[in-house]
Amino acid sequence: MDDNIIKLNKNLANKKKKISDLKCCIGFDGFVDSIIRVVQKRKNANEYSPFKTITEFSEHIGLMAGKSGDMEIVVQEVKLGGNAPIMANAIASQGINCQCIGAMGFPEIHAAFQVHNEKFIPVSICQPAKTLAFEFGDGKLMFGDSVELHKLDWEFLKTKVGLIELIKVISESNLIGIVNWSYLGKMDTIIQGIISEIFPSIASEILQQKFFFFDIADPSTRSKEDLLLFLKQLEEMNNNVKVVLGLNEKEAFIVHKILGLNQYETDIKQIAKSIIKNVNISMVVVHGLNYAISIMKNEIISVKGFYVDNPKCSTGGGDNFNAGFCFGLLLELPNEQSLTLGNATASFYVSNGYSPSYMELQSFIKNKL
Repeated sequence: MDDNIIKLNKNLANKKKKISDLKCCIGFDGFVDSIIRVVQKRKNANEYSPFKTITEFSEHIGLMAGKSGDMEIVVQEVKLGGNAPIMANAIASQGINCQCIGAMGFPEIHAAFQVHNEKFIPVSICQPAKTLAFEFGDGKLMFGDSVELHKLDWEFLKTKVGLIELIKVISESNLIGIVNWSYLGKMDTIIQGIISEIFPSIASEILQQKFFFFDIADPSTRSKEDLLLFLKQLEEMNNNVKVVLGLNEKEAFIVHKILGLNQYETDIKQIAKSIIKNVNISMVVVHGLNYAISIMKNEIISVKGFYVDNPKCSTGGGDNFNAGFCFGLLLELPNEQSLTLGNATASFYVSNGYSPSYMELQSFIKNKL
């Protein structure tokens, strides 16, 4: 029997009262996600077989080169999307007041973000972007129209929310999540604005207790110079708060390469160790399909995940991992338990297509004993 899961189960029961005192703020993107399956064979109007894997789909597409082709898609669901709204909603599902500042419709909030969760508090500043998420058993292909997000910079954010309100929200939040750096091309102005205009207005002893969680998202389209500037900003921010950088496996390899480290290294633990050795922040977290790792200067923790054979919805799985892990940070759990909480939250979401409540998450973990 897994001793880590036993201890986590006990801690979840013991720390439930702490939840009502916690507050979070997550920003700053927002997408309306269309979850799509691609039809491989159709039997009748109601029955079809989708392409099961990306490999299978890509081989089929490859045969169309020079010939063209016609394919049918089925939109399974249109839902709340974007790293910030998905993560915020998942944290709010645990009973934590979570304000989400982002692109969710303006002046009216888009219906996709009007969730039945009173703890999810949307503060929308512009229209949402759009994502077509093609789901397969072995992963997903996401095509985003993010033109609305290009206007998001520090001055725009201050105009829409107000500097005084931003100071208040960050001052009162135990954890602040800044996610989808790759899609928000002017995120550097927002980070610098927080450092220069918000931090001086908050007492240092209060700032030192706060977690700032960053999710980089896939940085493949961003330049080396952009990514290095981002990492430098994280180091500057870490002088005031506890900075945690969350990465999936692909993103960890990209950051490792951009830093000019050993390009022949393939062990993910060594890659994560090299990153935190070269980027002066509090913690690096890496999650894969069946594992999660946290790296601090003098501590390496690795836990196994709960692999899902037949995912109902994988789009948002990483955001739910981040939400579960951050939930553990907020409850002041050991990193091993926080990682397991992240894995459990992601697995529940991928299996069921929605983020678990506190009771559902606790039940999921109990069933692993």
